[in-house]
Amino acid sequence: MKYLAVWWRSVLPVLVFLVITGCDWTAGASATPEDRQRLERIAQRYRTQLEFTLESDLYMRAKLRPETRVSVAVLEQVYREFFFQPDGTRRETLYVYLNVYDARNRFLFQLYYDPRKQEITRGNAEHY
Repeated sequence: MKYLAVWWRSVLPVLVFLVITGCDWTAGASATPEDRQRLERIAQRYRTQLEFTLESDLYMRAKLRPETRVSVAVLEQVYREFFFQPDGTRRETLYVYLNVYDARNRFLFQLYYDPRKQEITRGNAEHY
């Protein structure tokens, strides 16, 4: 019982910190160096229009900046730049989906690659 009390005292501050800050310590946990480099390049290129984050090893999140409109074609280009090699082949990454949100964090739509159709597809589900 003594060990449980010691363990709880050491874990409780970390749990409180995560809850208070809203920190998602798993977000982007499996991001490779290439994932991070591509995300940084994309974030720099589209910094006036969008904010990007990697979430839960499957989702890349694009949030529109206030007073900004972005076409689906631009978002498809973002998808290509992150998920594909310059020669058009898919690259190795755990991430699959690009979720798009407005400036108020409301989900708009999702982009993903459909291998049967061989094209980037737009979906209405936020998570699978």
